[in-house]
Amino acid sequence: MRHIERALPLTEAAAAHRLIESGRVKGKIVLVPCGREPAGADSKGTGPGFP
Repeated sequence: MRHIERALPLTEAAAAHRLIESGRVKGKIVLVPCGREPAGADSKGTGPGFP
Protein backbone atom coordinates (compact mmCIF):
# COMPACT_ATOMS: atom_id res chain seq x y z
CA MET A 1 0.00 0.00 0.00
CA ARG A 2 1.33 3.43 -0.92
CA HIS A 3 1.34 6.22 1.62
CA ILE A 4 1.64 9.92 0.87
CA GLU A 5 3.02 11.79 3.86
CA ARG A 6 2.55 15.25 2.38
CA ALA A 7 2.02 17.12 -0.89
CA LEU A 8 3.92 20.37 -1.30
CA PRO A 9 4.01 22.91 -4.11
CA LEU A 10 7.09 22.70 -6.29
CA THR A 11 8.21 26.05 -4.87
CA GLU A 12 8.68 24.24 -1.53
CA ALA A 13 11.19 21.71 -2.90
CA ALA A 14 13.86 22.81 -0.41
CA ALA A 15 11.45 22.21 2.49
CA ALA A 16 10.65 18.77 1.04
CA HIS A 17 14.35 17.89 1.03
CA ARG A 18 14.68 19.02 4.64
CA LEU A 19 11.72 16.84 5.64
CA ILE A 20 13.22 13.80 3.94
CA GLU A 21 16.67 14.41 5.42
CA SER A 22 15.18 14.78 8.91
CA GLY A 23 14.39 11.05 8.91
CA ARG A 24 10.92 11.67 10.42
CA VAL A 25 9.02 11.04 7.17
CA LYS A 26 7.29 7.66 6.99
CA GLY A 27 5.68 8.05 3.56
CA LYS A 28 6.23 9.79 0.26
CA ILE A 29 6.65 13.52 -0.26
CA VAL A 30 4.94 14.68 -3.45
CA LEU A 31 5.90 17.91 -5.23
CA VAL A 32 2.96 19.40 -7.11
CA PRO A 33 3.66 21.85 -9.97
CA CYS A 34 2.27 25.39 -9.74
CA GLY A 35 0.86 24.85 -6.24
CA ARG A 36 -2.04 22.75 -7.57
CA GLU A 37 -3.37 19.79 -5.62
CA PRO A 38 -4.47 16.66 -7.44
CA ALA A 39 -8.26 16.29 -7.68
CA GLY A 40 -9.71 14.74 -4.57
CA ALA A 41 -6.67 15.34 -2.37
CA ASP A 42 -7.24 16.63 1.11
CA SER A 43 -5.11 19.35 2.70
CA LYS A 44 -2.48 16.82 3.79
CA GLY A 45 -2.22 15.30 0.33
CA THR A 46 -3.66 11.93 1.23
CA GLY A 47 -6.97 11.89 -0.62
CA PRO A 48 -8.09 9.76 -3.55
CA GLY A 49 -6.39 12.11 -6.03
CA PHE A 50 -3.15 10.28 -5.27
CA PRO A 51 -2.53 6.80 -6.61
